[in-house]
Amino acid sequence: MAKALISQQNYYTDVELDSYRVHVDEPKNVGGQNLGPKPTELLDAALASCTAITLKMYADRKQWELGDLYVEAKRIVNTKGESTFRISLSTNVELSDEQKDKLLEIADKCPVHKILDQNEMKTSWI
Repeated sequence: MAKALISQQNYYTDVELDSYRVHVDEPKNVGGQNLGPKPTELLDAALASCTAITLKMYADRKQWELGDLYVEAKRIVNTKGESTFRISLSTNVELSDEQKDKLLEIADKCPVHKILDQNEMKTSWI
């Protein structure tokens, strides 16, 4: 569970994630102070890190050497305001085409990817 507290400091938000704290903000050009990542950047980070972890777990089970795996998740917004994500993978070791294809398939199974695909959200007052 995540809990967010925003007070008087424009857009600066303190987020509590179990025993971790993250500071979130907006850039100065929209009235923030640029003291932390934007919320959408956290979403990108969640998708990239979840994909990396999912692939590493799969590779470990298969005993495949991934070397340094780089995952880039980028949200692209079209003119209608609809978002899509582009996920790019790279590594510093040679993988077979079969391994690459399987890793692409597994990348789509990361929990954050699945949540984003479901695309259902409800907000309520507590």
